[in-house]
Amino acid sequence: MEAQSHRNAIGLVKVMGRQAGFIALISTLASCNVDACLIPEVPFYLDGDPGLLQYLRHRLARNGHAVVVLAEGAGQHLLLGDAEVIETL
Repeated sequence: MEAQSHRNAIGLVKVMGRQAGFIALISTLASCNVDACLIPEVPFYLDGDPGLLQYLRHRLARNGHAVVVLAEGAGQHLLLGDAEVIETL
């Protein structure tokens, strides 16, 4: 609700899930307002054509707001480097 009440707002919901993102995934499936779900099992890109930032810009332009559910372990590949993450998966 808070993201919807402000123009160009991005609501970030952080949930437990350092090693597994099932809580974030189930929360996303239970809600009809989530635009992106980030979990540790699936690496994602921030920049570029298929990147998260471009997707969020598109959602803001279309809806005026966006909601992202984030498991606390998501995005570790951005800190460690892609090679180390691929080895752990």
